[in-house]
Amino acid sequence: MRCWRDTRRREALFGRAVALLNLRQRLEEAVACFDQAALCGLDRVETLVGKSAALAQLKRHGEAVVCLSEVVAMAPEEITVLGSLAYSRLQSLDWTDYGTLVSTLRRSLSSGGKSPTRCRCCRCWTPRS
Repeated sequence: MRCWRDTRRREALFGRAVALLNLRQRLEEAVACFDQAALCGLDRVETLVGKSAALAQLKRHGEAVVCLSEVVAMAPEEITVLGSLAYSRLQSLDWTDYGTLVSTLRRSLSSGGKSPTRCRCCRCWTPRS
């Protein structure tokens, strides 16, 4: 019974965070909900991508860079995350490995790389095709 409640709780937290992110309201609360959902066992990549989007909306790009760097380490094929990482690094004046990051993005895009559909929260802040 407890696992069932935990599953519902993490899904509810994640859903709340995504809703707040989509509405661009109470973004601090969205960040906290993404953190809580991760603590409850929801996919780390999904929660970090969502959290970084909320942090970027709050103009806290340095913190978004930390989240996105962790995602890239876990899932380097996530092209949308690479683009978001480059953007947040530029916004926070962080030039760490910028040339390498841009080269990787160019290679991925020129080889037909596409935005991921894996992360549910990506769909709320990436353009629809």
